[in-house]
Amino acid sequence: MTSRPPPNAEDTCAEIAALLTRRIPESDPERLHIQITALGLLPAHARLLLTYLNEHANALTSGDPAGPAAWRKLLDLLASEHPGVRRMRCGSCGDDDRKLPYRQDKVSICSRCYNKKREQICVRCGELGIPALRTPVGTICSRCAARDPNRIQTCHQCGKTARVYYRIDGNPVCQNCGPRKLHTCSTCGRENIPAHAHTEHGPLCSRCYHRDRLRQCCECGQETPYARRVSADTLNTWICYRCWVPPTRTCSVCGIDKPCERRTSGKPICSTCRSRRQRKRLCVQCSQVAKIQTTLPVGPVCGSCYRHLRRSPASCAGCGQIRPLVGINTHGDQICGPCSGDSRNWRCHRCGIVGLLVENTYCLSCSVESRVEDLLTDPGGRIHSQLAGVATFLLDENPAERTHQLLNRAQWITLLRSLIESDEPITHASLDQLKQGNHVRHLRNVLVHTGVLEHRSHDLDTVDAWIDELLDDLPHEIALLLRPYAAWSVLHRARRRAAYQPTVSPSVARYARARITAAAQFLTWLTDHDIDLAGACQADVDRWLDDGTTTRRRLRDFLRWANSHHLAADLHVPSLGREGLPQHPLGDDQRWALLRRCLRDRDLDLRLRVAGTMMLLYAQIPTRIVELTVDDIVTDDTGMHLLLHTVPVLIPPPLATLITELRAGKEQQPSQRSPDAPAWLFPGYLPGTHFSGSRLSTNLNKSAGIFTRPARGAALCALAADLPAPVLADLLGISVAAATRWSALAGRDHLDYLAARIDNPPE
Repeated sequence: MTSRPPPNAEDTCAEIAALLTRRIPESDPERLHIQITALGLLPAHARLLLTYLNEHANALTSGDPAGPAAWRKLLDLLASEHPGVRRMRCGSCGDDDRKLPYRQDKVSICSRCYNKKREQICVRCGELGIPALRTPVGTICSRCAARDPNRIQTCHQCGKTARVYYRIDGNPVCQNCGPRKLHTCSTCGRENIPAHAHTEHGPLCSRCYHRDRLRQCCECGQETPYARRVSADTLNTWICYRCWVPPTRTCSVCGIDKPCERRTSGKPICSTCRSRRQRKRLCVQCSQVAKIQTTLPVGPVCGSCYRHLRRSPASCAGCGQIRPLVGINTHGDQICGPCSGDSRNWRCHRCGIVGLLVENTYCLSCSVESRVEDLLTDPGGRIHSQLAGVATFLLDENPAERTHQLLNRAQWITLLRSLIESDEPITHASLDQLKQGNHVRHLRNVLVHTGVLEHRSHDLDTVDAWIDELLDDLPHEIALLLRPYAAWSVLHRARRRAAYQPTVSPSVARYARARITAAAQFLTWLTDHDIDLAGACQADVDRWLDDGTTTRRRLRDFLRWANSHHLAADLHVPSLGREGLPQHPLGDDQRWALLRRCLRDRDLDLRLRVAGTMMLLYAQIPTRIVELTVDDIVTDDTGMHLLLHTVPVLIPPPLATLITELRAGKEQQPSQRSPDAPAWLFPGYLPGTHFSGSRLSTNLNKSAGIFTRPARGAALCALAADLPAPVLADLLGISVAAATRWSALAGRDHLDYLAARIDNPPE
C-alpha cells in the first residue's frame, strides 16, 4: 500500500483562506490567499495554524494570546481591514494595541510585561529595575547603567555634560545634538517631523497616531485619545488623564507624600515640582522666554498669552466668526482654530461654540458648570439643599476663569466638598470644630455671603477648638494652669462685651488668641528655666520681655489674673499703649514728598495711592480707611466731600480724580455682594468684606514707603497746627484729649479760637 504524501504549504494556505472566507463573509478570497501566502509559512507552521483555526471557532474575536505566532501576524492584517476582527491581546496585561514580540508560558506578551517579569533588585539604587549589566556583586538596572559616570562626557557640539548617544567623527554627542530622523507623516502630510510610529502605510506623527485611538473614559464618559487602562486585570476599561489620579508616593524632589508620576527620570515626582522644572521657551505672542502653557497652531504660547487669547475673541479672517484667533494663514492674517487646518477638536461638546477648550472637550464655561455641579452634589446624587446660593456665587457672581482657578487650587473648595460628603448639615458649630485657618475663615464668609449661614458678629466660638488644640501640645502642668485663664477670664470677658455691644470688631478673637499665646509662651519659658510661676520675679519677666518683640506685653493680662488668684507675685508689664506725647513723626518735607508720590506715581497701585493720600492728609488709620464705603463719598456743586466722622471734608481735586478712577474700576469688576451688603470703597478678596487693614498697612510700608505711625503723626501735627482741638476732634472722630495732646505737640494755643467762643457762645 502506497502512503499519501503530506500536503505542501501552498495547499494548506488555500484551506486556511477558504476557512476564513466562510467566517468573514465580506472578505475577498483572493486577497485573503495573497495575505496568507505573503506570511511565508513553512509547511509545519501552516498545518499548525490550520489545526488551531479548526479547534477554535471564535479565533477571530477572542484575541486568545495562546494562538500561534503566525496567527498573530495574520490577525494584525485582518483587523486593519475588518472591524469585527480583534487583534491578539497580551497574555499578561490584556492590551490589544501593543506588539507581542515575546512568548512566556505558551502565551504571547508585550515588551512592557516581559520587562516587568524580568525586574530585579539593583545593587546601586536598591529598587526594582530591568537588568542591564551583571557584575560580580549583583545586577545593575538600566536606569543606573544610563547614569554611569563612564558613559557621561562633554558633548562636542553644545558643551553640556550628558550621556553619550552618538559619536560623530569620533567625538561624543548628546541626544539633543545628535542627528534626528525626520519623516513625512503619511496621514496629514506634515514634513520634517519625528515619527511617533511606523505602520504599513508609512510613518505617523504623534497627532495622527492618537487621533484614531479614541477611548471612552469610565469616569466622565467622554471619548478622548489621551486615556490609559485602569488596571491590567480589567479589559477595555479606560480612564482619561483628566480623571486619572497618580498613585501616592514620596516625591523625589520635595519629599512630600503626594500623587506622583514617574516621568523620564524614572523617579516619582509631583505635579508641583514638575512644573517648577519645566523648561522655559520663547512665546510666539509676547516674544518672552517663559514657561509654555500649550502649543497652538501659531506656535508655543505662555500662560498669560493663552488666557488673553481666551478672553479676547475677535473676527476670524477666514470664516468671519468671533472666535479666539490661534493661527495665521498664508497672508499673515489671524484665524481661528478650525480655519487653521489643525485637526484637534475646537468645538465644545455641550454648547457647540468654538474656542480654547478644556481637555479638548468643553469650553471653560461648560467645564466650570459641570465641575460646580459635581462639587455640590451630595452622596444621594442631588444638589445639596443648602448650597443653591453657593452655586449662584460660583457661576454668576464670579467670572468663569476665576471659578476655574478656585476649583483647581482653593483649599476652601476641598473643605466644602468634605463637608458635603459627610452628609450632615453645615453649621457654624461644624466649622468651629475644624482646625482654624484662612481656608476655614474664607469658607465661612462664602457661606454667610450666600445665605447658607447666618451672620455672626464675632468668631469667639472658634477660639474654643483652638484652645483645645493648643493645650494638647503643652505639658499637663501648663495646660492645667492655662485652661481656667483662657476659658473663665479671656473668653468670659470677651463674650460679655460682645453680648452688650451692637458691633464687635472682627479682631476680638485674634486679640484673645494673642493673650493666651503670650501666657503659654511665658509658662513654657519658665518651665525650660526650672522656674515656678509662684517663684517668678520681676527680673525674670523683664528678661523674657527683652528677648522678644513688643507683642509679648500681652502677658500683662495673664499676670494680673494670676496675681488676683494668688498664683504669682505682683509683677509689672508695660502697656502696649502710648503714654505722653507722640514721638518721631515725619517732617514736613518727607510728608509732602510722599504726598507727591501718591498723587503722581502711576506705577503705584491705585488703592495704595488713595489710601496713602488719606493717611497723609486726614491722619486716617488703615483700619478706618478700609471701612469707607461708596456712600461716604458725596459729590455736590461745591465738589467731592469725604465723610470721616460727622462733618464732610472737601477733597482736593487731585485726590478726587484718584477716587473717581478707583470707583470706576470697582464698577467694572463683577459684583460679589448681596444687595443689602455695603459697597466698600476698598473691597476685599473675601465675598462681602472689605480689604484687610493690616494688609493695607503692610503694602503701604513695602510698596510706598509709608509707615503708619510716623505718617499719621505728621498729618495730625499739621492739622493740629491749623485747627483747634474741639474742631479737630469733631472732624476726625478722635477724642478731645487726644486732639489736645496733638495741639500741644504742634505748639499752638488757639487763644483766638477761645476768644471767639467766649464772644459768640453756641446756642
